[in-house]
Amino acid sequence: MIGGRYQLVDVVAEGGLSTVWQGVARASEVFARPVAIKVMKRAFSTVGGPYLSMFLEEARIGARLQHANVIQVLDFIVEATPAGPTYCLVMEWVDGIDLRSLVRVETALGRKLPWGLVATIGLRVLRGLAAAHE
Repeated sequence: MIGGRYQLVDVVAEGGLSTVWQGVARASEVFARPVAIKVMKRAFSTVGGPYLSMFLEEARIGARLQHANVIQVLDFIVEATPAGPTYCLVMEWVDGIDLRSLVRVETALGRKLPWGLVATIGLRVLRGLAAAHE
């Protein structure tokens, strides 16, 4: 459990600085909601270090963005542990396949993504980027 209310369920992805988990937000015994939880790797969470500053900035900016094409940041948790603080960014969970996996599947099947789908994805990405830059 993170922050007393977020349950880590399964690792979804891992990058150089953090690991993304599928999780569940539990406000009570009857309320549970799927969330994504990005946990910063301890090796990069040195207070005052550049990586922690980037993670904190991601949380700060993400909390201000509200757009249909941008994942919503729901919470930021600093969990005290005996080994030091653990920093976690709680985000909305979007069920489905990621673009990288979709391209891999279609390539393995010898198919190209339909032009209309590529255009739709590109347009939504650009709308999300425009919202972030506004």
